[in-house]
Amino acid sequence: MPKGSNAKNGGKGNLYVDIAVREIKKSLSEAKNWFEKNLDDFEIPGGVKEAQANDENRGDSGRYRRRRGKGLTAGIEATSIASPVEDGREYPLDVWFLISEHIAPEDVANFAGICKSTLYVVNSAKFWYTLYKRFYKEVPGMPERLLPECMERPCGLRPCVVRTLFYTHPPFIERAKRIAFRGEPHDLIGLCCSLIWHKKRHSQFEFNLKLHSGHVNVGGVPGHPYSAHHSKPPDLLEMLTDLNANPEHGCRVLQVICGTFHPCPAVMGLYLIRVSLTVSANMRHHRLKLVFSPYPCKKSKQKMESDGEQVVLFDPVINFCILNWWHPQYPVYDSVRDSVDDSSDF
Repeated sequence: MPKGSNAKNGGKGNLYVDIAVREIKKSLSEAKNWFEKNLDDFEIPGGVKEAQANDENRGDSGRYRRRRGKGLTAGIEATSIASPVEDGREYPLDVWFLISEHIAPEDVANFAGICKSTLYVVNSAKFWYTLYKRFYKEVPGMPERLLPECMERPCGLRPCVVRTLFYTHPPFIERAKRIAFRGEPHDLIGLCCSLIWHKKRHSQFEFNLKLHSGHVNVGGVPGHPYSAHHSKPPDLLEMLTDLNANPEHGCRVLQVICGTFHPCPAVMGLYLIRVSLTVSANMRHHRLKLVFSPYPCKKSKQKMESDGEQVVLFDPVINFCILNWWHPQYPVYDSVRDSVDDSSDF
């Protein structure tokens, strides 16, 4: 090929290279100047104000917009508008009622915390009736109130089902055994004594002290949900249909087993202010001392028994335990009445 043609072709190649270099430099300079431009320099359809209004209406989080002003430092700020919360999926109540038929008793609290629908299901009489029928079985010594023929009325249904589970459900039975003998008498300080009774058990004596939080409620029943601080008197129909009605709510029983009989002073209506648990003189048992006062808290350590304090002393103490209202050994009304009658004969 002639040299002229090579020179001509080489000149065209150099021309293409020069054009490409100029285009690259131009694009780089435009990219560099882009960060230094103002918002007015951009071509936005509809104008700048309409674009700003659209950005504010969208309210998307994580978006970046430029401030008016020159320079990179004056440029970018993140909007702190929270992203809209997406609505979840709602299921009919019938679906939650069907699921509740497979919930274990120890998972009721977790199931109730899923949503408002599950909370409504747990607060319904149908849920507790179904739970009772699933786990009920005949157990010797079960109170009459917990039998199927006495569970048809809705008043107090929920606490009755809970008490039944501590008779029939194995995890609850093991829990009751652990908690009863793990309590400390010092945990009862500040509670008010509402009843005290005793009964003889072979060669031993069992003393029971029923204590509650001290709130005076309707009918003189401690722990009743309709308390005296309500300005509106309770409706009778509302009380008869209350699933959570529990006269024993907030009550605990201190059960003490002694080898000998100890006369107890009248401490009903007094508050427990001091507890002393030491070793007995024979070094084989405990010595329990309970101090009751008309006041919930002792105002002065120098005040003695002349201020109305009463001392209950148990020595020697073979065993003691603290029973909550749901415990199987917790004395109900019938058992307390029978115990008082038997002790009166003694």
